[in-house]
Amino acid sequence: TGYVSITVLSVVNASISGNISICQGQSTTLTATGGAPYSWSIGSSAPSITISPTAAGTYSFVLTAGTGSCRDTASISITVNPLPVVSASNDVTICPGYATTLNATSTGGTGTMNYSWSPSATLTNPNSSNPIAQPAVSGTYTYIVVGTDSKNCKNRDTVLVQVSIEPQALFNSTSALSCEGTYVQFTD
Repeated sequence: TGYVSITVLSVVNASISGNISICQGQSTTLTATGGAPYSWSIGSSAPSITISPTAAGTYSFVLTAGTGSCRDTASISITVNPLPVVSASNDVTICPGYATTLNATSTGGTGTMNYSWSPSATLTNPNSSNPIAQPAVSGTYTYIVVGTDSKNCKNRDTVLVQVSIEPQALFNSTSALSCEGTYVQFTD
């Protein structure tokens, strides 16, 4: 009579969780479950990996969980969405009391763009692509526009509005009154 020892191994069911859609320049953490040890296609054996692709596109990752005949694999594809390119209008100089229309355009990105300008205190509609700026005091104002696409990918640009000091003409003449044909000399 003999005895045989049988070891029943746990069922391995590999799976990966994590954000499958990110914007260019962002990171995401992929987490393995289903039975250690883990082996990722990028060479890591950690239960979680953080990926930071620099270019837009689709990236695939494969996970192998378990050992020997009790192994399972899972895969995941991460979409890295391109950032929109946001452009604000050219810098401009205006006189106090005057207004100027700012303008934002964009290329790239995905779907509809939404714009948000700041600071918004001197703008007519800070959530449009072309608000009117009317700063009241002389100085330089920096307006920042953030463009956000339908995948929530964002980019920004700035425009400077210089409100110049109104010139004042200050001068004196040699005569308070003058007849036609005579010359009057003005001094500064």
